[in-house]
Amino acid sequence: MNKFETGKTLLTVILISSIFFCEMVTGQDTTYYPKGNPKKWNFELTPFLWIPWTSGNIRSTYVSENFDVAAIDLLTNLKMAFMVNAEVSKGKFFAAPSYIYTRVGSEQVRHTDNKGNDALVAARELTLNVAELIVGTRVPVSKKFLIDAFLGCRYDHFKASIVAEGKFDTTNVAETTDFWDPVIGFRANYFPHPRVPLSLRVDFGGLDIGSNYSWTASFTGGYSVSPLIDLIVGFNAYGFEYGAKTDKDKNVGLTMVLYGFDIGLRLHFPSRVKDPATFRKFK
Repeated sequence: MNKFETGKTLLTVILISSIFFCEMVTGQDTTYYPKGNPKKWNFELTPFLWIPWTSGNIRSTYVSENFDVAAIDLLTNLKMAFMVNAEVSKGKFFAAPSYIYTRVGSEQVRHTDNKGNDALVAARELTLNVAELIVGTRVPVSKKFLIDAFLGCRYDHFKASIVAEGKFDTTNVAETTDFWDPVIGFRANYFPHPRVPLSLRVDFGGLDIGSNYSWTASFTGGYSVSPLIDLIVGFNAYGFEYGAKTDKDKNVGLTMVLYGFDIGLRLHFPSRVKDPATFRKFK
């Protein structure tokens, strides 16, 4: 093969390769979707640092009968709290598991019993684990506004370690309780700019199936620093009232509201398209 034939063959290969590359590029989706391309499977993972305040009380038959204390107030001695949210979605379908861990302590509270003797009761520590799974449908109202409606279930597990000190002895009481709640709610997602996600969520649960009632409410906002990462900040609240009998036929209950600010990073898989029109600087 002479040089002319070799050059002709090489030019043909380059031309065919260029056509194939152009077809492949033009066939790719170059649109930036804040929640990921709805025609494909998308996954989000958001770990949060949560700084909640606590209000409520613990009710224990043992404490009330032996120390004349109907309930022990929870104080805001936070020891540890964090949240992790995830979501998988495609088209109008989405499913979202989440997890909350909270550990709080309480100062000692001094009381006297019905005989006038001193009794010292302290809710030394309360550990709360909450796991949730919701499944729902996503309705695009407009390019900037999405509505999520969902159903699901929420599992609560709490352990209260109580120290009750009387005139002659000190008693340690540890009560562990768990329950399942059905959940129904909605979430509104709004994007004033493709890189600025805003979200409002409200749900209700319990209905005397698990707890007497439970609810959550949250508002978050953020900024997409890249097609892969969103910086998220917001405010979350979770409350419930629960009452039941323990294995030893003792009444136990917990009424609590956790509320506070959070900050997290939301990771998107696969990474969204880096649309030049979206990621240029905007005012």
